[in-house]
Amino acid sequence: MQITHSMAFMGKKCDILRFISEVENRADEPSFRVLKESISEILDETEHISPCDESCLTPNFHLLCDDAVVQLIVTDLPDIWSYDAEVFLGIAPELNLAYFESNDYSSFYLVSPSGQINFKSDNDFDNKMLGKQLFKINRMLGITLDKIDAIPFFDNTFVLVGGFIHDTTKEKTAIRQIISENGGKVTDNISTKTDFLVIGGNRSQENGWKEYQSAIHYRAQGQNIRIISEDDLLDPLKTPKKNEGEASTCVSPQTRKPQTSPKQSLETATIDGSTWTIKTIDDNTCSIIKYEGDEKKLCVPGTLNGFSVVSVSIGRYDGNASSFKNCERIILPSEVTRLEKYVFYYCGMEEITLSNTLTYIGDCAFSYCCNLVYIELPSGVTSIGKFAFADCSNLKSIVIPGGVSKLLPATFARCKNLSDVTLLPGVVSIDNAFINCEMLENITIPESVKKINEKAFDKVHPNLTIHAPAGSFAEKFAGENEIKFAAI
Repeated sequence: MQITHSMAFMGKKCDILRFISEVENRADEPSFRVLKESISEILDETEHISPCDESCLTPNFHLLCDDAVVQLIVTDLPDIWSYDAEVFLGIAPELNLAYFESNDYSSFYLVSPSGQINFKSDNDFDNKMLGKQLFKINRMLGITLDKIDAIPFFDNTFVLVGGFIHDTTKEKTAIRQIISENGGKVTDNISTKTDFLVIGGNRSQENGWKEYQSAIHYRAQGQNIRIISEDDLLDPLKTPKKNEGEASTCVSPQTRKPQTSPKQSLETATIDGSTWTIKTIDDNTCSIIKYEGDEKKLCVPGTLNGFSVVSVSIGRYDGNASSFKNCERIILPSEVTRLEKYVFYYCGMEEITLSNTLTYIGDCAFSYCCNLVYIELPSGVTSIGKFAFADCSNLKSIVIPGGVSKLLPATFARCKNLSDVTLLPGVVSIDNAFINCEMLENITIPESVKKINEKAFDKVHPNLTIHAPAGSFAEKFAGENEIKFAAI
């Protein structure tokens, strides 16, 4: 059975139009090309792109104001997965979107700037109803946030709505204290005097939508109400630092509670013509978040500005290729223990040497590394994220360390030349990690594996052979799914 997928994009009309334009500009990339072809067919169909608020005076998309919240429904998308949804979100962080398999309406995903949330639907529903169903389940996920580099607290008025993840009290005492300590004030209702609407991470239909709609209304009247998230408010890099000795406007220095979290800062370092941007983690360690240089063979430094480099990241994913995209060979220092999500996304590397101390590989860390033929994973790796090696079209073989107990969804999806996989003892479960690996002919599965997703080997080579101990769970799985088996 051919599996197709659907997506619903929700956000302001102006942001939807900007997103469509960006999709057209990047149509040379496989997932963007598929999306562009589908969007071009439905833009004039009002049931696919329409207002989210059923009380809206006009159903005509072209007559809506730029701030109107709309939904774009794209159905029957072949070969697009939730991983692509996060890529799309990277170029349009103002939007929220839903993704699900058209042949299995019982579950789908809501992807937002704060992460991916799984939902279960009680009833099957037609593609055309996707947007309404999404809206009904949690319309607060249809909100769009403003980009802001720094929070000007002083003399500004804040309204807090939604459930806050970092402060679950009804009064939001801790959040109010942060605002007051920095010279701002909190009120309960949106008005002409409101400067910021802050929306908590646990958004709900009952709590916050009314205030959000009011903020949009006041903005249409010319008032500059900025709509931000709880994370924006609590980001230490967006909170201005007070001058030494400066007293709070609301809480005296003697009564102010000490900071419990380590201070973080951004710094740059230049070595041999290459510029590195780091984010300090504590007094001794840091994470690389950007590289600027033209080295083909790159040795990542283990120390920058006196801080030990323990992770490589890219900060918040923005939909573009990794800053390492032009590197052909990368060597990581022994200090690096983590590779964060999207860190080498769309990188042109042919070879990479990982540190022996590496333990963590994040979601999509190596996805679309199309020139990568081989990679050796250190024995200490314990976690490999979803889509970590998806679309590595020239990767031919891989050995998974035993410390990785679970292979997550689509870890190697669409690795079209992956032919040989070995899982070492210690791996316990395999999700649909190898879907669309067309050349996968041999996989060695240890006796420790006790669970295999029924779609783990969808669209692989028809002559796939599972090599495993006789009497193992893998042998049983092979028999039940008519896959060739060879005892080892």
